Amino acid sequence: MASAAEQLASNVNLGAFSKATELKKRIWFTLGALIVYRLGTFIPLPG
Repeated sequence: MASAAEQLASNVNLGAFSKATELKKRIWFTLGALIVYRLGTFIPLPG
């Protein structure tokens, strides 16, 4: 009997992810925003 994780992994379709352009745009935007935020923490602000 397969575990829940094995069943979930067998249902993953990476071909469908390549077609999901809106999802990829949102993921790249989120990663970019996190990078900008993390880099911004190193810039000292007066006051």
